[in-house]
Amino acid sequence: GETYYPINPYKFGYFLRLRIRNTRENNLLKTFKKSYKETDLEEEFVFFALSYEPERTTNPDGNEFHDQIIALTFLRSFIPKSYKIYVKEHPTQFLNADRGSRGRSPIFYDAIQNISNLYIVNPEIETQRFIRKSKFVATISGSVGFEASTMGKKVLIFGDTWYENCPNTYKWNKNIKFHDFLNSEISSLKEII
Repeated sequence: GETYYPINPYKFGYFLRLRIRNTRENNLLKTFKKSYKETDLEEEFVFFALSYEPERTTNPDGNEFHDQIIALTFLRSFIPKSYKIYVKEHPTQFLNADRGSRGRSPIFYDAIQNISNLYIVNPEIETQRFIRKSKFVATISGSVGFEASTMGKKVLIFGDTWYENCPNTYKWNKNIKFHDFLNSEISSLKEII
């Protein structure tokens, strides 16, 4: 018998593989563009910046939150129902590097929109605007958390990250209380440095 080749088990030719890849990328982008909504930055909301997938910020650094849907579900149960969750896609998820379409499925966007009061936001709005206007920022382990902490915002991180002991950052645990978290003091940039 023939030897199984895991990279190309069906022995598709180069052009067919390229067409399949382009179709996947187009389907992902088309679904995403239909998913995002216009948002009001004056509402009470928490900002969640999605991590690029596949990447170590979610797997392995996300631990039990390697699936961002799990983190968003825990975030929804942590904050009051009246708070919106604004989710922004990672800016490089759709670059033609042939990896982003393998790390995200169009079903992902449908699934997270089933979480109540969650909105996928326009990726063209600057991340800093969302950070400044949000009640706090949540992330698995992305650098947006460090950026937010230096901007004087509280950050809730779900995974392991190099800045998790930085002032203004709090690691998710089942005992954390929303009002204690929200009412905790904000550290200055000088303290962070």
